[in-house]
Amino acid sequence: YGASVELTGPGGKTRMVPVSELLLPPDMKRARDTVIAPNEVLTRVRLPALAAGTKAAYHKQGERESYDWPSCDVAVVLRMDGKVVREAAIAMGWVAPTPRRATEAEKLLVGKPLDEELARQAAKAA
Repeated sequence: YGASVELTGPGGKTRMVPVSELLLPPDMKRARDTVIAPNEVLTRVRLPALAAGTKAAYHKQGERESYDWPSCDVAVVLRMDGKVVREAAIAMGWVAPTPRRATEAEKLLVGKPLDEELARQAAKAA
């Protein structure tokens, strides 16, 4: 939803990277999993303000509550106009080697009034 990170390298040189581009796709031949260079550190996270009517939720599911890591998790951000979904962003973790967006579920939601049946359809599409 527009989040980015600031990376700082030698001499204080900075660059902004969208969070959507931070993680690299899995590759056994690569020494690192992110675009962060060996001589850079992450120094800032930028989260833009959410538009009016935006709702967000996060859920993690694990085998035991005592574990810090989930077996899967999902974050959902919806910009609503009354009961109609105007924008949707759904990110899922632990379902693939890197977090992924549920783009088909997002498309299914946009432009429709949100109800339990639509939520079930989006969950299946995810």
